[in-house]
Order: sequence, then structure tokens, then C-alpha cells
Amino acid sequence: MARAKAKTPEKSGAIKIDRRGASPGDYRQQPHIPDENTRLAVYEMSRAGIPQTRIASALKLSEDTLQRHYRHELDNATGEAVKAVANTLFAKAINGDTTAMIFYLKTRGRWSETQKLNVSGPDDGPIQTESVLDFSELDREGKLALRIALQTAIAKKEGKS
Repeated sequence: MARAKAKTPEKSGAIKIDRRGASPGDYRQQPHIPDENTRLAVYEMSRAGIPQTRIASALKLSEDTLQRHYRHELDNATGEAVKAVANTLFAKAINGDTTAMIFYLKTRGRWSETQKLNVSGPDDGPIQTESVLDFSELDREGKLALRIALQTAIAKKEGKS
């Protein structure tokens, strides 16, 4: 039995598929093409401190696509936001805002607040301590063991003196 020769798409009347874009019945994802509106949205969200995972989700992009097409916006937005806040803080400090001045000097000027706690006894002398041992709960064997231990310790101390 002879096999029927397969028809080419042109001869069969089938639709030719353009692999660079969509065609009827082609469900492959289309390549992302950045535009100015999307660039601005990425920049503004990144500047506001929104994490890249959420930016990608909001724009219905993968994180890889977001980073591949919008690297410039992601990198520059955060730096520019920090710069704007730093300039505002600096202006407030220069204009006399005490809180801004203190914050700026602590973070940039390496100032710190320290508290010195001096613990001492009366008249700045040493702290007096007193140890109180309560043997009232010891039974007869415990008292005997304690007596032997004390006698041994006293004997060793007297032998060394």
C-alpha cells in the first residue's frame, strides 16, 4: 500500500504561522514589549518601595521579564527616592528642625547617646554583700556532712598559713 504524500501548508490551504507573533490557535505567550506607560509604572512602584515580586504581579509579568526589560528603572528609582528623602531631611535639619538634626547627626555624624551607670556602695565605695546560710532545714546526716566539710576546709586553711 502506497502512502499518501503529505501536503505542505501552502498546498493544503492551511494558515501559515508567523513564529514572531500570534496566529489563530497559537497559545504561546507573546514576547513582552516595554512601553513608556509601563516604564513609568515600574519606576513609580519601585520608587515607592514596592517589592519586585509585587510589581511583576501587578503588571502580569514574571520577575525575570521585569528585571530583563526594566533593569534601569528598578536600579535608579530606589536611589532617586533615597536621594529625595535625604535632601528633604537635610533641608529640615538646616532649617532648625531639632528631630531632623538629631537623626542626621546620629546616622551621618556618628553621634550617639550613651548613659553611664555607676553602681557603687555608700560614698562611692564597694558594694557590701552578706551571705546568709540557713541550715535549719538540714537533717542530722546533712548537718554531720556540713560539719565535716567545714572542719576539713578550716584544717586546710590553717595548714597553709
